[in-house]
Amino acid sequence: MRLDDFGLLTALFGIRGTRVPEVPRRVPARGSNGREVRTSCSARFDNLEDVSPTLQLVIAAVSAGLPALSVLVSLLINNQCLTDFERRMDQRFGDTNQRIESAKETLRAEMCRVGQVLDARLRHLEEASRA
Repeated sequence: MRLDDFGLLTALFGIRGTRVPEVPRRVPARGSNGREVRTSCSARFDNLEDVSPTLQLVIAAVSAGLPALSVLVSLLINNQCLTDFERRMDQRFGDTNQRIESAKETLRAEMCRVGQVLDARLRHLEEASRA
């Protein structure tokens, strides 16, 4: 295949006739029975035509499905963390509201007592001024 098949090199750099260097193929290891022995766990495909359409579909599904699955799992974990945070904040605000209400009740009782004391003093002053 020539790099200039699409005219890209000629258009960009004015280079003509450049060829892709040939990559030497790896000589497969052969066992005692003459069959090729794979030296690694991963399968190598020199040409995409060697791969069956079913395997291509599986590879595409796995390569698209695993990242999507990890994103969904992280979203669920994040949602759970936010729900727990919201629950803790609601509990904390509930406790704070309860303390505020008890402080209001205490202040009302104290203000009522102060009012009664002031009324008693005013009554005492009025009786002393009449006498």
